Amino acid sequence: MPSGLLLWGPPGTGKTRMAEAVAGETGKPYVFVDPGAFVNMFMGIGILKVKSLFRKLRKLSLRYGSVIVFFDEADSLGRRGSLAQQGPRGGPGFSAYADGCHVFTYLAEETRGLLTRRGARQEEEPAAGRSRFFTGGNMGGGGGDPGTLQALLTELSGLKKPRGIVNRHVRRLLGMRPKPPPRYRILVMMATNMPNSLDEALLRPGRIDRIYKVGYPSKAGRVRTYRGYFDKVDHDLTEEQLDKPATITPYATGATIKDLVNESLITAIRDGREVITWSDVTRAKRLKQLGPPEDVEYIEREHQARGPVHPVEVRARGRHHGLARLAGRGADVLRPGQLFRGLG
Repeated sequence: MPSGLLLWGPPGTGKTRMAEAVAGETGKPYVFVDPGAFVNMFMGIGILKVKSLFRKLRKLSLRYGSVIVFFDEADSLGRRGSLAQQGPRGGPGFSAYADGCHVFTYLAEETRGLLTRRGARQEEEPAAGRSRFFTGGNMGGGGGDPGTLQALLTELSGLKKPRGIVNRHVRRLLGMRPKPPPRYRILVMMATNMPNSLDEALLRPGRIDRIYKVGYPSKAGRVRTYRGYFDKVDHDLTEEQLDKPATITPYATGATIKDLVNESLITAIRDGREVITWSDVTRAKRLKQLGPPEDVEYIEREHQARGPVHPVEVRARGRHHGLARLAGRGADVLRPGQLFRGLG
């Protein structure tokens, strides 16, 4: 059984919901860790919080057989921040020498040494007066504290903790063999939309054994999601109209689909109706994509000259001075006569 899972993908694709569904299917305790749980004012507090969290997880594992812990936005905790971007003495980090286009390898040794020395050179600043306050430097005691990440890595690697003082000392004094450490069944799940920012030590096998991409839903998934949300409200959409939003929103997520249905209901209520029509859906989609309309008119006649368009709108929305969407690609190249007839 894997001890750690990483779910990565765009925002709003349902990574958190998937972790909740896993916990619901297993029927085991579910512990949610928010991104700011280890952000503190003082250094070292994050380490104590990590140890306290896993102490609680071990107790839940012994009581219920297993436990699931979910770290949301794991990139806020599982990266070393600026420490991973700079090298010794503040110079360029090791990523500057990683395999890329290999430009650095084409330079002469003298040139490479000169660039390295210039990158590591620091101007001496005048010594400042002594201050009564101590502040942690280079991502001090916040969520980017490297000690917090190191404590997390240690806990993920050493889930087999020995038993208490009674097992270690009292049983030994009585001539009894100490009991072996229990096997804690703790499933660690993490979610992020920036997997490249996570530390490699966190992603090694034994800590995170499975990495799954949670991408955009397919058309069939979008159709089911639209139908699920529209079934919760009153509407007069036909079967064809229920399938059409899934076609015109190829990169929609569960969050954006829910927002579009909610905006369609708001549009209908503003018109004094409680039933959503297809016009409300199209208006809500335009509102989300282009922004609210402005009371300024612009001519979109020149776009009509290129061919049949749908729809045409002469109201400004955000940075767009109107809307004229082509119905097809066959009218992109026109003869001069067709162009002048379209403008006439």
